[in-house]
Amino acid sequence: MSQYHKILNDDFERAFYASLGFPPLSDDFKTGLIIRITIDDMNLLDGFYMELPIEAEFLSIEQVLNKYVICQTPEQMLELKIKLSEYDNPDLVDFLDILTNIYAKRDSGSLTIRYHINNGESNIQLIEPLYLYEQVYAEENKIYKLLDLVIETQYNPFYMITEKVKKSLLNEFRQIFILYAIDRYNHIFNTDLLKPKNKRKFNRIIAKLLSENLIQKSNDDQQNLSISYKGNELLEQIVNEAEYYIENYDIFGDVYVKGTNILFNTGYGNNFIPAVLLHDGINPYRAIFLSALYLGNLDEIVFDLNKLFSDDVFNSLFEFICYSPKEEEIDSDIFSKILINGKEKVYENYLLAEKAKFIDRINRQINQI
Repeated sequence: MSQYHKILNDDFERAFYASLGFPPLSDDFKTGLIIRITIDDMNLLDGFYMELPIEAEFLSIEQVLNKYVICQTPEQMLELKIKLSEYDNPDLVDFLDILTNIYAKRDSGSLTIRYHINNGESNIQLIEPLYLYEQVYAEENKIYKLLDLVIETQYNPFYMITEKVKKSLLNEFRQIFILYAIDRYNHIFNTDLLKPKNKRKFNRIIAKLLSENLIQKSNDDQQNLSISYKGNELLEQIVNEAEYYIENYDIFGDVYVKGTNILFNTGYGNNFIPAVLLHDGINPYRAIFLSALYLGNLDEIVFDLNKLFSDDVFNSLFEFICYSPKEEEIDSDIFSKILINGKEKVYENYLLAEKAKFIDRINRQINQI
């Protein structure tokens, strides 16, 4: 069953697509072979396309992509961009950069790819020959064959750690969240709404928190729990840790590099928080999780604890790690300047906050006279 059904909706879209040079048909009467690539739910009008030599239909799809689309060297990239610039669609060159970036992330492990045929088979194998999936069309009294490929992408924000470390980390985060929920909301958990598998996980976490004297039962009621003195101390440490991350690293969440100039909080900069945290030897997953918890960004989980035991909520929270700039991708001098300027901004903000506190204290003393 086809997973993607992308079509041109009306005559205007078809005419507009034709004005962009699709399908690229040769002047001779030979049958043309065209590859079209769209990403996820991208419209056909926004996709990538190019003509291939007809003999490419006997290659595997993987061979076609590697030989004609995924550039292995800067020289190949330049050659292909020159070829694409001959088409009427000016966006094809930019789309090639997007594709190149996607495959670079796939190679780093931060992104996985699945392949589908638009209005055709889903989850196809790249080792199979192209001709098995080509579709034949007629246009302007000419026949062309089309490989209508859809690339489905999924980010893997945990690509930097092993599955074992990920499992341990998420279990720790779930324990912290439940401790937080008990304290902040005096929460009485309705475990009847939990799926059986998740209920067992929840009970194991509660048992661990009880065994470590971080929480206590009220009247031997498993659902009516309260924070203990020891648990409160731990939460205070977590609050201090989260405040440290926010005060010292939030500034790196919007960094715009313009030549040698570094600008902060422009609204259109890149998020360098993961790179700076890693540079400073801090676990980015813990820092991001605790900051989100502190800011209340995860509070909705309280009302559906099943989300806590799904990876989806954590994949969503950490996804930006995948497309944040990496230190090794940045010029070392620029990265050093980002660090220095950012930490100077943090210190300036600290001085301003201290000055505001001092003025407030003086005003209160004056009002008491």
